[in-house]
Amino acid sequence: MTPGIKELKEAGKLTNAILLKLIYRHQCGDWSDCYPEDAEANQQALIDGSRVFSVYHLNPDLKLWIITEAEDDKGDRCATTILLPSEY
Repeated sequence: MTPGIKELKEAGKLTNAILLKLIYRHQCGDWSDCYPEDAEANQQALIDGSRVFSVYHLNPDLKLWIITEAEDDKGDRCATTILLPSEY
């Protein structure tokens, strides 16, 4: 998680349970509020191992992104990060 997400956790605005649920949704292919072109790219990423991107609106003022980065051309992925869009 990024510093912004950690700060929201420490302020009590996010819990581990919420974050784990979002990671689970991301892992299961529920990319929630991403644009259709991003959803299409995610579908392709399942085949070619490229980056996977999800968008979750927790309330009107709080949007989180989850990005799983590609490591190589073999379909390996190196890290999944939960972040605020402003931290990208």
